[in-house]
Amino acid sequence: MAAAESNAASNRLDFITLVLGLAFLAAPWVLGYGGNERATASSLVAGLAIAACAVIALAELPHLFEEVDAILGVIAAASPWIVGFANVPHAAVAHVALGLGVAVLSLGELWWERHHGHVGV
Repeated sequence: MAAAESNAASNRLDFITLVLGLAFLAAPWVLGYGGNERATASSLVAGLAIAACAVIALAELPHLFEEVDAILGVIAAASPWIVGFANVPHAAVAHVALGLGVAVLSLGELWWERHHGHVGV
């Protein structure tokens, strides 16, 4: 029973991470910074990578992907300064908020798995 509950919690967190990845993909057009090439490219790369990791995690493949998602989230949050679009307010806020959201969810899932166990770990 505990393993099933742990698996369900993990799947919920992976699904939320997938939604955040999809939000990265939509953000340039929803938030109106689609004309900024650097910001748009950063959103698309982050969104594709985060969504792909979430799909792999949802498919119950090796759980290295929470670590990868945490790293991707931090990089995405820092990308306005790394890539050079910190002066585009909507893009910078989207990257910081979504990136930190992904990192926090991924780190939370890692903590949950280590303290409550996980099917396949």
